[in-house]
Amino acid sequence: MAYLYDTWDFPYLAVDEPLTSDGIFNSNCTINGYDALSKWGAILESESIGILMAPPPLKNILENDIPSVDGVEIYDNAKIDKRKLSISFLMASKNKSEALALYNSFQQELFNGRFTLKIPMLNLKFRLLYQSCAAYRPWFDGISKIVINVVEPDPTNRA
Repeated sequence: MAYLYDTWDFPYLAVDEPLTSDGIFNSNCTINGYDALSKWGAILESESIGILMAPPPLKNILENDIPSVDGVEIYDNAKIDKRKLSISFLMASKNKSEALALYNSFQQELFNGRFTLKIPMLNLKFRLLYQSCAAYRPWFDGISKIVINVVEPDPTNRA
């Protein structure tokens, strides 16, 4: 595990993704076919990979509560429900002006609404809808962080 200096309340930000010998991140995802690291200097935080991999919820199970019958009749037709998620990206840049340019470009890609997040090491594509930015930590010491809220409308469609 590598550690990057962080200015928030905790002294270090743990990053599970491997770093190259010069401290630069290795690519771990693509967004709409673009390598996130090459295009925006971005990697998906490992915690977000865990969030994406968590099992999706089920829709409410149908039941029939007939007053003249004891108990409840349950219909076994469980279906997967949509998911609302918050995922985080770290963005590396050389200076504040590059950080702002990369951030603006990344933001424009999100503003398209729908996007496909592919994680090659899992061989999965997540089809997501951008909803909002939950948090943004501006550039400090070469690293910015952005947390976005997304919806996965159909968690069964990941091929």
